[in-house]
Parts: sequence; structure tokens; C-alpha cells
Amino acid sequence: MERTVLHDPAQGLHGGDAEDVAALALLQERPELLAAAAPGLAFLDAEVPLDGPTTVDLLGQGGDGAPVLVLACPGGFGALARLGAVLAAWNRVGPLLGRMLPEGGLDAARPPRVVLLSRRFQDDLRPVLGLVGQVEVHALEYRLVDHPDGSRLLDLAALPPAEGLAEGRAAAVAGGR
Repeated sequence: MERTVLHDPAQGLHGGDAEDVAALALLQERPELLAAAAPGLAFLDAEVPLDGPTTVDLLGQGGDGAPVLVLACPGGFGALARLGAVLAAWNRVGPLLGRMLPEGGLDAARPPRVVLLSRRFQDDLRPVLGLVGQVEVHALEYRLVDHPDGSRLLDLAALPPAEGLAEGRAAAVAGGR
């Protein structure tokens, strides 16, 4: 079966430092090393471009068909920035990847499982990562309005909650987006 490749293998793996590249290459050769995080993992591609400069270092599929995104990242709070950028890009292009890699059975309508990979994480990052899925977030857009009497008013508008990831993806795939 012919495999769709979304990157140029001649460019190498990951734009990071040599140790990140070596760790990613070893994981790609031995996906069973991530069995605790993603049972039945099979990698589909490396250095997968998502959106602009945003890439997934290793794209895989768990035994349950869910996408697995492996990201080499700094061990500090920059890991959260990379995670946010990748998830935002995945939300935009994940359904397309599911169609580009049909032989893998990647179910891009499912929320991805993310594996952050770093030589060492900051001690205070671990509790924050534990909160990521538990935090209730309210996003408010604001506008300052100058009132004719010289006072300033604050106009707040709540950002509507996003539709569920799976429902949004299914609608996007069904709608051909």
C-alpha cells in the first residue's frame, strides 16, 4: 500500500536541537516506548505541517484510532504555548489530514491525544498541565468606550463557548471544509 507523506524526509526530523531530533527518531522507530500514553500506537508521518509554521513532530494513531500528536518542546511554560498553537492549528486542519491519510484510519474527528516530549520539565509545570483539562475558561472580549462626560466605560462581550471538538470536526468533514 502506498503511503502518503506530508513532509520531505530529506529535510530531517524536527527543527529543534540534536537531542530532540535523536529522541524523536528513536520514538519513530519504537512507538511501543509510548505504550502507556498511547496503546497500540503506530506513527503515520513526521514533521507534519499543519498551518503556517506550526508542525507536529510525529503524527500517530492510537490503537483506538484517535490521533496522537508528539511534540518536542521546551521544558518550561513554552510547552503550553506550543501545545496551544498546535491544537489551534489541528482544529483548523485536522479533518483534512484525516482525508489525506485514509490508509491509516486516522479518526481526525476525535480529540487528539498529545504527548509533550522534553529533556526535563520545570517542576511547577506539572501541576499546571494537570489543570489544563479541568479549568473552566471564560473568554471576554473588551472595548473601552470614552463617554462624552469624560468617563470611560468597559464594554464586555463573552466569547461563545466552542462547540464540542468531535461535533465540530464531524460537521466540518461532512460539510467538505
